[in-house]
Amino acid sequence: MMVRDGTPPRIRRFPWIFIGEIMITFGLVLILFLAYDIWWTTSAVRVRQEQAIKELRQSWGKSDAPEPSKSMESTPQATPRPKQSENHTSSGQEYARGLLLSDPIGIIRIPRLGKKWQATIHEGVHKRDVLDRGFVGHYSPTALPGMQGNVALAAHSITHGALFAHLNRLRHGDRIYIETQYRKLEYVVDGGPYITSPQDVSVITPVPRHSGFDRPGKYITLTTCWPPMTSSKRMIYWGHQVSVRTE
Repeated sequence: MMVRDGTPPRIRRFPWIFIGEIMITFGLVLILFLAYDIWWTTSAVRVRQEQAIKELRQSWGKSDAPEPSKSMESTPQATPRPKQSENHTSSGQEYARGLLLSDPIGIIRIPRLGKKWQATIHEGVHKRDVLDRGFVGHYSPTALPGMQGNVALAAHSITHGALFAHLNRLRHGDRIYIETQYRKLEYVVDGGPYITSPQDVSVITPVPRHSGFDRPGKYITLTTCWPPMTSSKRMIYWGHQVSVRTE
């Protein structure tokens, strides 16, 4: 003999309706947060980046005109004449040691990432002070642009400008241009993509491992989190300097 529950059906369903509404609300809040974190922060950073490029060029006494896309004509791997006002001393190493966290170093342009893609490079890879502000960060222990060694750079692949969101589009032979106050440098991509762990610092050493380089030179390393939305791995690309022009 079956005994029926005397609770009205609407009351019996109430807990499940309540739980369902909470889950829907939570989902909407999560979507709004992701929209803010991805779209709004990226849009705000792009405006900040444009202003940073303009202000940096003005501080150098230059116009805010983009670099020409053609390759610069000069001797490959040429050593630029040092300038006292750029290095502050006759030693580039001493100048590098004098840089403070988030100090601007130069402007990087990678045509493969977009016809108008360019960004300022700042000292350090601290998230709050550099990367989350939408800048390309320079690993402090590594060489500066134009110096012997490996110029290692990092940027976000998603949110906060997502400057390296399409880094995986790079192809061997692509050009990377870096402009400093007194120099314009050109690099050619010839290594990567290489996926590794965040703890693998061998990829940013003066002669980076897995890059294919086997002797000292003037190299560049680009790093970003991979895959997007995670920080479990790092995607790496390498290149070497092919020309430099002093002004």
